[in-house]
Amino acid sequence: MASSSRSEVAVSRSGARQSLPLPTEFLRTVVLGHLAASFWILIVEPGLDKEWNPLSPLLHSSFQLREIATSFLDEILGETRFKDHPTRASVKTYKLFLSELKRLKTLGETGDPTVILELDTMFAATMAGLHECDSPILWLARECAMRTLYLRIPEMCPTIEQDVDLQQKLSHYADYVVAA
Repeated sequence: MASSSRSEVAVSRSGARQSLPLPTEFLRTVVLGHLAASFWILIVEPGLDKEWNPLSPLLHSSFQLREIATSFLDEILGETRFKDHPTRASVKTYKLFLSELKRLKTLGETGDPTVILELDTMFAATMAGLHECDSPILWLARECAMRTLYLRIPEMCPTIEQDVDLQQKLSHYADYVVAA
């Protein structure tokens, strides 16, 4: 008798089964975990598809997940400069954010590692922040790109052990990379 009353709760008047709603707090935790893991993998994993968008599956799955995912946009993007149309600005800024993230990943994987030796020139401009947002995820991506470039220096300069001038230029990077 008890089992039949439970099955009646899950069946609507039209006879179609309805899914039981999940608590919003649980869904927020799942979405946040997915986004954190996805952005981390997108930054760190070498050779990953650079056209991947961690937010896209959430935006196309259900209304509730879309609302939860877009509520995290402010935290993902950080401080944005667009204030007049928040929704349009968030979408535009997110697209710029993704392209900057992909650019930093490509720079770390395929860029010339010796460029980090010239902090006052092209490298500083290459690592400059995105004007549209100040995202903590982009700061992490910049750090990862710098570390990747630093670790790739021996492949470009196999005689690094004999080059005293190069070792002096890299000494501040070595302390930073070892400390982290």
